[in-house]
This record gives sequence, structure tokens and C-alpha cells, in this order.
Amino acid sequence: AEMVKFATRLTELGYEESAVAEILGLWDISQMNGHELPGYVWRCKQDDSDLAQLTLLFLLGEAMSAEVARKLLGSENVNNLLLCGVLFRQAGSLFCHVVLYPCLGRFFFTDYWVTGGQQEGQVYELGTDSYVLARLTPRKKTQKALDLCTGSGIHAILSAGECAESDAVDINPRALQYTAMNAALNGVEPTTHLSNLYTEVKGRRFDLITANPPYVPSPDSEVLVHRSAGETGEEVPELLVAGLPEHLAPGGMFSMILEYPILKSESYLDRLERWLGQDKGWGIAVLSFGEKSVEKYIKLHMGPCDDYNSKFEAYLESYHRQGIVSIDFANVFILREDSEHPNWKLNKRTYWPNKSLTRQMSDWLQSQSTYLNPDWRPDPDWKPKLSTYYKTLWRDWDHTKGMLEADDSNWLPGDPLNKDEAELMSLMRGETTVKEVRETWEGSEEEFMEAFRGLGLRFALV
Repeated sequence: AEMVKFATRLTELGYEESAVAEILGLWDISQMNGHELPGYVWRCKQDDSDLAQLTLLFLLGEAMSAEVARKLLGSENVNNLLLCGVLFRQAGSLFCHVVLYPCLGRFFFTDYWVTGGQQEGQVYELGTDSYVLARLTPRKKTQKALDLCTGSGIHAILSAGECAESDAVDINPRALQYTAMNAALNGVEPTTHLSNLYTEVKGRRFDLITANPPYVPSPDSEVLVHRSAGETGEEVPELLVAGLPEHLAPGGMFSMILEYPILKSESYLDRLERWLGQDKGWGIAVLSFGEKSVEKYIKLHMGPCDDYNSKFEAYLESYHRQGIVSIDFANVFILREDSEHPNWKLNKRTYWPNKSLTRQMSDWLQSQSTYLNPDWRPDPDWKPKLSTYYKTLWRDWDHTKGMLEADDSNWLPGDPLNKDEAELMSLMRGETTVKEVRETWEGSEEEFMEAFRGLGLRFALV
């Protein structure tokens, strides 16, 4: 209860991610880079707002006078933060032992972001992967949620705010300490398990399973366990996916953020389906946000070392031996469909978001599940029209193709339509039924259904 008071005060002071990003001069808070720390500090010191003062103390590691802290946060909150070790006194000023990230109206302590991810046992900061998973994963109507590789506990805590039961799993005791602390800060009570993946939840099923696993391909056995999942980078993700038939409830969803290797020999969608081990009852949607060459990726992820050139070459040789041609950043969604539903799978390229898109994501996943079901047929009395996710339909002079212009709220890029899709969309104005539209359609039933599905899969119909 005492920590919740502190969270309430942070909310009152406007400590939220978009506002902090604006002060730091970033498109998103997750883009913070240790090399640019002096610039962030300088920008905040030019700003006399309360938010800038909070950012200096809780995110940038700068000092704050006790007088200013008590004025901003209240004496009771300052005393509680000193008592639990979040703040400490030094040379007459207050410093923060940890960092504090805002995310979707919640707050999360982690180890210091400049060095935390490079030290054994430390809890990783909230990076782009954490924020993207939080912003894209639908949690409404969830009863039982499981978060694996929980780290700071962010995803278990976000789920706990929406569902009856939330479980958090990590092999690092320090991670579970952070999870407990962050749960108290946010006024929720997830159950924590010191465990390797599914070990402590055998026999249980969940409506939602989230994961931000280790994923960096590395030939170096000394790479920290929270960064690397072995030489392929896929050892942990494979185990997570392979456990879904046992642990994901019917109608449930798995959401995993990671960087995955693009291989010469096998597509990522095929690998995911192979790990599941079943050819019916599953839907796989991969949202890909950006591809990096192996050289650039190794440079970003290879830690400091004595013989840099030799180590870099060892990484390159390892990647080449495995057939890794590049690395992609993605959110993987796997849905448990009806057991007789043929598997469907797709890879969609878009941009990663700097705001919550959980409602849009829920709608989009539902549309993929609906229109990729081979047994689906539209209600003949339905009067379809253009979804609010699009502004309008554009067609060329000869009506041989079209384009849907995306609304500002739509995270999907505008999609070109073929002749049949554009023609069918032009007939769907919300005034005529599917039956009436079909009667005016000059093509075959097969062409009609193919065009209808194409529009549905583009998120275009309501």
C-alpha cells in the first residue's frame, strides 16, 4: 500500500513514457542509448519541470536534493524509498540505486540501464523488446496468464491488472525480487516461480502466455544467459513453442518478442510450425519490424573483449555455418484454434509502435483467424463497409487495381488491392447485404470468396 502511494504520485506528476521521451528528444523511451547519456542529462537540466527532475533522478542516475525530493514526492514517499533501499543519501543529496521506467500507466524498477544488461545476474532494463511486447499483447478477457523469462516482471504485472491469475517464471532469483517489488509498486499480486520455463507449472494451462526470452545467437559460452540462447539463438524460443500444446488453453494466445535468425534452409514460419509439432489447430502470425545484416547485428550484441577482431570473426563463422543470412526483430503470436482447424501462418512486415495498440492487435488477430478458416462463409444478411482503420479506397483510371489509405490509428501500412478486391470493396458501403452484393457481382463464387477473404485479411471490413 505504501508503494502504491508512490506510484500514484508519479502518475500525478506525469511520469509516463511519451512525456519522458519528449524531454529526452527521442521518438520512444526505449531508444535510450548509453553513449548519449550526457546529452539526456543536459537536456533535462535545461528543463525546470517536475518531470525533468524525476527523469534525472529515476532514469539518468543524477542526484536530487532531499528538499526537492520531499517537495516533489512528499516526505512519506521519500522516507519509504529510503527505507526499502531504492534511494540512498550521499554527500547531502539523494541518489537512486535502480532505475524506474513508466509503461502503460504502470511503473517498473530494473537494474541501471547503462550497465545492467552486461553484468551477470542483473535484471535487464526495459528495452524496445519489452515495450513492444507490452504495447501489442491483448490482455482483455484473460483469466489465467503466464509470463516466462519474466525479468522485471513487467508482463506478468500488466497481465495481473487484467486477469484473475497471473504467474511469473524466471531462473534468476534477483528477477523475482524485482517482480515482487514491482508488483507491490503497482498494487497487484502475481505468483512467482523460481523455475526453468514450464518446469513449475506442469499440468496447468493458461489463456495467455507471454515471453521475452534470450535470443542472441552466440558461439561464446561466456555470454550472459539472459542475452544468449546458445549458438543458434533459438534453443529457448524452441522450448517455449514446443510447450504450447501442453500449456496453452483452447482459444488461448502466445505472444513472444525476440530477434530471430533468417536462414537459407528454412523459413521462420515453417520452424515455428515444426516446433509445435502439430499440423492442425494453430494460427501463427509473425509481425516483423526490421531486418539487420549479420555484421551489424554482431557489432550491436558482441560484448567487450580483448581480441575484438578474432571474436568478431568467430561470430561470423558461426553464423555462416548455420546458414544465418540476417536477423529480424519480431513479435510472434500463436493462437490455439479449433483442433480440426488447419494451421494457418503469415508474416507481416510493419513498424514497431511507440504507443499501445492492444485493441487494434486483438481485432487484427481475430480477422486473420476468421478469414483464414477454410470453412468460413459470410452472413448473407451482413451489410459490410470499410473499416474505420482506413480512410478511403482509391482506384486507378482503368479500375484494374486499388489502394486502401490507412487511417492515422492504423499501424498497418496501406495495402494494394487487386482488381476483384477493389471492385468488391467499392460495392460495400454498409447499405447492401452480402447476398445483394453477391447478386450484382459478375464473377464466379470462387472469385467472390477470394476477394472477400482478401479484404477481410487486410483488416478492411466491419
